[in-house]
Amino acid sequence: ISKYAPSMTSAEVNKAVEMALQAWSSAVPLSFARINSGEADIMISFETG
Repeated sequence: ISKYAPSMTSAEVNKAVEMALQAWSSAVPLSFARINSGEADIMISFETG
């Protein structure tokens, strides 16, 4: 997650994204792994405007 939602703590955002990706991977043959550096295949950023 490159930019967090201002209305939630980073822990809340992390948990919500983790739960969403777990639900997604239980429905389709995909697996997800969090990386802390470099460029991921899926980048998540909460933006406004």
